Amino acid sequence: MQVAVSLGGNLPQTLAAFQQARQLFKAHFTEASFSSLYRTTPQDDPEQPDFWNAVALGAWSGSADELLAVLLNWEKQMGRLRDPDRPKGPRILDLDLLLCENLLINTNSLCVPHPRMEKRAFVLIPLLELLPHALDPRSGTPWSVVLARLGDQGVVMAEKTW
Repeated sequence: MQVAVSLGGNLPQTLAAFQQARQLFKAHFTEASFSSLYRTTPQDDPEQPDFWNAVALGAWSGSADELLAVLLNWEKQMGRLRDPDRPKGPRILDLDLLLCENLLINTNSLCVPHPRMEKRAFVLIPLLELLPHALDPRSGTPWSVVLARLGDQGVVMAEKTW
């Protein structure tokens, strides 16, 4: 199944973690492709450095739950620490499963499409770079229409690559 995963992080080690994640995606996905790198103003916890964001797209042969477990393991391997007092605070790497084909999943452990992606330009801009005609599987609305409603959220394509 075709899946889309967002990558985010804002610590000095983040770009190295993105490069490691890229290699892991290439090894575990077929037809892997990657968006440009974007620099983004923090949205929910503004007292921290800007974030780096991107999206990876590829074909995954397992289930969505299996992929979620793999993504959480990759985060842990790369040093992701979850601060319960600051869940939207600084982090090395944050991997979110955005889409799995056109599936709608809503369980205790996983919600696809990602439940907050329609509010996040830093997710939609790189997603639309890879899938310009993608639709929200819940409503059939083009993600580009959803993005147009958001306004400026401080997302800028970076000159750096990953």
